[in-house]
Amino acid sequence: MQTSVAAEQERRRRLFHDEQYAPWVRAPHLEDCFLFYVPVTGYPCREQEKLWFHEFYQRLSQGLEQRLLRGELFLRYKGVEQFGDSFLRYAQKCQMRIGMARATGQELPQMPTQEQIDAYVKNPERYNYKDWIAEYLYWFVTKQPQVQRQLFMGHGQLLTLFLPPDPSAPPSPPKLTPALRDAFPVFKTMDVDALIKGTLSSGDMFQAKSKKMFGVGMEERPDYPALRFVLPLLESGDFFTATPEVRTEWFSLFDVYVRESVQDRGVLLAFEKEEYATLLMEVTEAMRMGGWILRSDRR
Repeated sequence: MQTSVAAEQERRRRLFHDEQYAPWVRAPHLEDCFLFYVPVTGYPCREQEKLWFHEFYQRLSQGLEQRLLRGELFLRYKGVEQFGDSFLRYAQKCQMRIGMARATGQELPQMPTQEQIDAYVKNPERYNYKDWIAEYLYWFVTKQPQVQRQLFMGHGQLLTLFLPPDPSAPPSPPKLTPALRDAFPVFKTMDVDALIKGTLSSGDMFQAKSKKMFGVGMEERPDYPALRFVLPLLESGDFFTATPEVRTEWFSLFDVYVRESVQDRGVLLAFEKEEYATLLMEVTEAMRMGGWILRSDRR
């Protein structure tokens, strides 16, 4: 008995020992949840940083999928301009839905008046039209996370939520046999598996639940009925200023929150369950052993 108690104490000591998570740094003084942060040299990230995060996300996603979580990727609408034609080309072959993002304490922009519109038409260089646009998010319904990260990660625009299973989701169809895949040309030109997964998740209950949680006060907006979801754009400071009850409510919607934050100049990783801290430690240790070292010295 004493041996098992000592072993548990040692496990917990290692679990909360910062060096075990490097390069992730755990935020102090949050007892009810875990908040980690990795700084980057800036956005866009350096190529070495992108490679490290690609490997990290792949390993973390695999571990979370084994725990029955799935990753959903979202891209900020206001950030798509920097991707140019690459976003437009990808959007033609990817199912997407649009929702809204809300930053804590930020007032939603109002529609411009006719006078403002007339002034903008006369002198567009004096106005930033984005000030009149709310924070919208594209949700990649088509499940191609590695492709989507390759195209859009590292620019401070991606949000990833790892969600628990939806009990109301339809069952997955039987796996397609190799013979069936060879028989139909469509399997050679389209990622049918990604489309099927996307179709099954398109009615996920997180959408309606998120609108109830984060869409309060937006009900009279003309765009509200068309929004499929409303998600929080959380910064590190939001976790410290929120009450434990509010943080608990957040994690009732998602299990793991990962965001590229321009304001924090880094990546935020947050969750509530201790088992995910154990997974994070295992992933980072395995990456270090494999020679994956993140050098994020600032420019």
